[in-house]
Amino acid sequence: MAARFPNDIYQHSLFSAFKAGLTSSTGAPCGHLTGYGTHGLGVFPPSHPSSSGSSYNMLLHDSTAYALSSSGRAVPAPRNAVVPFVMVTRFEPTFRYTVKSSQKLQKTSLYDEVFNRRADGRTGGNNSYMPFQVTGGFNTMQLVGEGDALEQVKGTVFGIAVPRWGKDISGEGSRCCFLGEEEEGGKRMGGEVVEFEVGEGATIEWAVCGHVHLGLPRGQEWEALDLP
Repeated sequence: MAARFPNDIYQHSLFSAFKAGLTSSTGAPCGHLTGYGTHGLGVFPPSHPSSSGSSYNMLLHDSTAYALSSSGRAVPAPRNAVVPFVMVTRFEPTFRYTVKSSQKLQKTSLYDEVFNRRADGRTGGNNSYMPFQVTGGFNTMQLVGEGDALEQVKGTVFGIAVPRWGKDISGEGSRCCFLGEEEEGGKRMGGEVVEFEVGEGATIEWAVCGHVHLGLPRGQEWEALDLP
């Protein structure tokens, strides 16, 4: 099924179900994700070699799925690797913002300083799903599983801002992953983002989602869950 509208989100399963342990019996293969969009976030089951136990360790970027290891590396994910919880969108940004030299813009300040810049709500706000992308240089980049923050790195962060009311459905907050620029030998840094500080001249692009399409698991494990 192809994504009909840009920035609609196609989601398989619930974040609360993943947290409750539904990680093995159902899911979407990585090779099928591009039928729903170009960008996305997901998780692999704990048994997957690339799984580190973090919430998001799969990144779909420009129609390529990457497995993000606990060592801070990104490698192409096998097409048959199953993702038990995943959110995918055909990302076509509507808004763009360029970071100024005087700003100390961080992940935690995206809502206040970027997404909510217009009082009329057209650029999004506290109650909208918003796919976003940050491209360029980062003064610092803290990844899940990494002790020290990386400094002066270049690459792309893709994420989906989820409103508070959607936390049990999709996970709360601006969840996002980092994909570093390709290094010598084709290696890339990558991982789930804890925090970052954006460098001067970096671009922030985002859109406001109009529809969230939810596909639910089936089977005994799903029906046995006691979900909130």
